[in-house]
Formats: sequence, C-alpha cells, structure tokens
Amino acid sequence: ARHTLIDHRGGGAFSGPVFPRCVWFYPAAGGFPPGRMPHMVERIALFYEDELARWIDWFTRLFEPALMVLVGALVGLIVVLLYLPIFELAENVK
Repeated sequence: ARHTLIDHRGGGAFSGPVFPRCVWFYPAAGGFPPGRMPHMVERIALFYEDELARWIDWFTRLFEPALMVLVGALVGLIVVLLYLPIFELAENVK
C-alpha cells in the first residue's frame, strides 16, 4: 500500500518543496488515515494557497512603493521636458 510507481528513496519527479516525500509517498506517515486522499489533497491545496497568498502580499508590498517612485520620476521627467522649451524661449528673449 505504500509503494509508488517511482523510487520513493530518491523522491523522483514529485519530491521537493511542492510535494514533500513524507506526505506524497506515505500518506499514513503524514497523519492521514487510509481512504482520506481527497481530504489530504484539499488540505495540501489550502496550505499552498495560503502560502501563495502570503507571497503575493509580500511582493505587492515591496513592488507598490517602487512603482510609485518610478511613476513619479516619469511624471517629473515629462514636466521638465515640457517646460524646458519655455525656459529656453524666455532665455532667448532677454
């Protein structure tokens, strides 16, 4: 009941941060009784959904201020480029 199609010692293609070996290959070792695979998969999905939401929240908190600085610099550059010909005309009038 604990055998899989791929070698469980090496982990195969499914081991890593997404599917830890103890839960993916040994559901009973992960604390899930037999026959509860849908429940186990749902719990894993909820865990990674929360983790993804935390990562997106962290990224947006970091990205928003950088984007505001970039937009502010772009608007400032446009304003300077629009006023530069006016200043040159005023300088030539003197």
